[in-house]
Amino acid sequence: MKLLLSITLALVTAISAFATAQSPDRIVYKGKERMLFSNPLEGYYSSGRKRPDFMIAPLTTSTGNWRGYVAMWQIENGKLYLTKIDSWLCRSSSERSCRKVSLAEIFKEKVKNGKVLADWFSGELRVPDGKKLQYVHMGYGSTYERDLIFEVRAGVVSEPTVIDNTKAPLPSEVEATRRELEKLKAEENVKPPVAKEAAKREPKNGISIVPGQGVFRYGVKRSSLEAVIGEGKPASKYKDVYFVEYPDAGVQVSYDNGKNTIHVIFLYNNASRYENFTAPKVLTDKGISWNASDEDVLKAYGKPLKDFSDESKTWRRLEYPGIDFLFQGGQLNRIGILGPDGN
Repeated sequence: MKLLLSITLALVTAISAFATAQSPDRIVYKGKERMLFSNPLEGYYSSGRKRPDFMIAPLTTSTGNWRGYVAMWQIENGKLYLTKIDSWLCRSSSERSCRKVSLAEIFKEKVKNGKVLADWFSGELRVPDGKKLQYVHMGYGSTYERDLIFEVRAGVVSEPTVIDNTKAPLPSEVEATRRELEKLKAEENVKPPVAKEAAKREPKNGISIVPGQGVFRYGVKRSSLEAVIGEGKPASKYKDVYFVEYPDAGVQVSYDNGKNTIHVIFLYNNASRYENFTAPKVLTDKGISWNASDEDVLKAYGKPLKDFSDESKTWRRLEYPGIDFLFQGGQLNRIGILGPDGN
């Protein structure tokens, strides 16, 4: 049975299909690692230096990290230091030609005691702090309770200005998206890396899932899936598999231990215990969406391999080759993309 499951990612505007929410750099301030909604490393290449073709994994680019890296920073004794670049460089279209980036390779004699003084950078660092108040699927458009704003001049860092975002009305998602687009247009010297021929990228119109093809399938490496939907959050771990959650994509994945390959993928729609997951837009090749009933599924797919429920009839799970549907209180709350051994 051929299965086509199309997940259309929520887009505010057509152009935001490219400028999606970005994986931020990280910064250590007062002993605590935090997100950094600025990219000081890009300034290093604004004066004519050739920018390497950074990749988040061998021969892999992503709209969720157009820089191709996650840089680690540290504020120490009033100065900004670069401590690591988590990225890959490849000499050809073969994975064998790829190597992890090292500071010494990029900065040579500028590396002192395992770090580099960011004396090329002058500008503003934005460090979000506290709980997330608003998620925006665009650049660094999300709003947190506070922003710590550091002014930097040639690598020398001032004490932060604290902006309390709880005391001002939040912009609409459309307005926040527009602001991020304006920032991207203004950064003419920062270009997204051009994908290699063999690189994997997120389709602009969403993600199509076909058995044996694409990254949303059994046996695919974790790094390949995360190149599409970003990094996940560790969850439960068992003898044979471990779980990783991707709330902003509405996805949970179990990976085989040791191999780090996909075992099962779950897509959630306001399911119990997963209310914080963003429900992706889903439509199967047989016309099943989140609005479908269990009778709709039975009519579309026929007799299931397995039909689970309990005496109370408050939930029902219908399993077919490669896919299953979980209903709670009559609502379709989860769709599973299964391997050859089912769930």
